[in-house]
Amino acid sequence: MRLSTAWKKDWLNKPQKALNFYTPKEAILKERQERGERKITFDFNATIFFPPKRWEKATILHEKGLLAFKNNDFQKARQYFSEAIDHYNDFPFIFRSLANLGIVYIALGDKK
Repeated sequence: MRLSTAWKKDWLNKPQKALNFYTPKEAILKERQERGERKITFDFNATIFFPPKRWEKATILHEKGLLAFKNNDFQKARQYFSEAIDHYNDFPFIFRSLANLGIVYIALGDKK
């Protein structure tokens, strides 16, 4: 956390080429000023996120499912997407695999 905080402070005060050599802090405050906000301070909250190890396996399975689908191997794609769902515990990721699984079932002729 200390490294994260130090990096954050350093980054906020370092001129960036993408911001026409303004610092991110200057760019943020300038944008706020243009919107009519009077506040001249802000808090930049950085939360560290470590995905569960099983997500890596789920991502690999999902990628394999996409490749199998691309190669018209719908049975294998169905298997990979079904397995990926069991490894995710976050709805957006589960939904992505479920949506692809639905497309696979349509490709297999099951429109229900």
